[in-house]
Amino acid sequence: MTSVQQALKEIRLESFDFSNRIQSIDQDARFITEVGSSYRLPLFPNLRCGAWYTDPEISQKDAAYFKSTDGHIHNWSFNLRRPNLHLLLYILEYGGLLIVDSTTRGKRLPDALSKTVPIWCATINRAIQIRGCPLNWDSDLYTPPSVVSQSEHTQIETFIDGWARDLVASFYDLPCLLKPLRPIWITPETTRLPVIDSDGPFYPVICISASRVVEAGTNLREGGFTYVQGAGDDHETWSKGITPDLFWKHRSELVQTDRDAIDQLISRILSSKPSPSDSSHQPAEKILVESILSDITPVKHVNSCLSIAKLSSFDVERFSDLILPDNTTAYILISPTPPPSLLTNPVTYPSSSNILLHHLPPGKKGQLSFLTSLLPTCLPFIGRKSRNLHDKNKILIACESGKDASVGLALAALQLYFNNLGDPIEGDIGEVDVSKASLQMRLQWIVASRPEANPSRTTLKRVNEYLMSDRSFRSVHPTSTESGVS
Repeated sequence: MTSVQQALKEIRLESFDFSNRIQSIDQDARFITEVGSSYRLPLFPNLRCGAWYTDPEISQKDAAYFKSTDGHIHNWSFNLRRPNLHLLLYILEYGGLLIVDSTTRGKRLPDALSKTVPIWCATINRAIQIRGCPLNWDSDLYTPPSVVSQSEHTQIETFIDGWARDLVASFYDLPCLLKPLRPIWITPETTRLPVIDSDGPFYPVICISASRVVEAGTNLREGGFTYVQGAGDDHETWSKGITPDLFWKHRSELVQTDRDAIDQLISRILSSKPSPSDSSHQPAEKILVESILSDITPVKHVNSCLSIAKLSSFDVERFSDLILPDNTTAYILISPTPPPSLLTNPVTYPSSSNILLHHLPPGKKGQLSFLTSLLPTCLPFIGRKSRNLHDKNKILIACESGKDASVGLALAALQLYFNNLGDPIEGDIGEVDVSKASLQMRLQWIVASRPEANPSRTTLKRVNEYLMSDRSFRSVHPTSTESGVS
């Protein structure tokens, strides 16, 4: 590589560096705040990118989950794993909503806003039409003509009826909408914001793309930084550990700090985050297990006998210090951090125990461990507890995100230990009839109660592999610890 080529490469890398991205996000977020204040409608980030642009002070705690891949050409889908039906309750209450996302250079709208959301609107409208709706119900597909070609629009249209029938046939309940949904689009290039009539013939689903368009191969230099379109996208590749939550908490500092000092600021921010070893408890004090759990969601269809939660950071070496509020709930805690004792002193699991800690490493190791260790260990534990379930006895499963591993384990448990009506059963694994349809139905039970549940394809594949495997494969591997503390 010549010196000129090296210099050009360094310039390109610098134009997409942390400082330029943060400055760009800050600028785009101002646009979102301005648009949001123009409408008396709830504002939702479309995860994950949209969270960078929506101020938590003005946006909803809930989020939207429209994936661009569901709008990619020839991959169009109304995904029953991500039905976003929780948004309909807000639409009924407020008369519409705002969804924020962004996309990288050269595009006006992300596929999530230009196609996935329109597919969602049309499918729900068509499903309500199938179920029975008012006269003159508009169930047409609406896409932005400047972004979606007529040919692609027509191809998508051919799938809407089938997706609507699948939705009607699913476990999900559709609320009674008084008007159909219709997407509307706003970008920084929009010269006049659409006027919304609350008495109009439809509920507006306003899709806001946060970033200005920067054509490929060009740079937009302004205000001392190089503007990056869709700067919040794929943040694992550039954010250096800063998350959207940390950005909004430290926004002023991050935006105002010079490039030369930014790494030092990032280190200080990250070091100030609570760590597993940080604790206000004295070593001799006990820790109430509920204090390390958040976003606890009971699965309603099984009479709230099983719940899913997010596991906060805690010092796993103090597992034996955890105390339970009572003996009615059995806890399964899936931790990314292994207690040292698990590496040297595996234990057996007394049936009287009411709490189990299982280590699940991140990345590919965790994917394998989920299949070969976590499921074989945790499911028998759940099976024992499920035989005594009633109105007061419960099972709670928690993982670091509250969206993936805990959901996968809950899905397997619902398949093995609950019948199709949602009632607890004895659960002889060898006699359970497992099918794609039964797993889909149980995942819908979970998502209906916990919309943020988002198990990866790999997690779902591992659940399927485990349940379809020979029973002899389902043996316990000692990588977890169980305690009867109470």
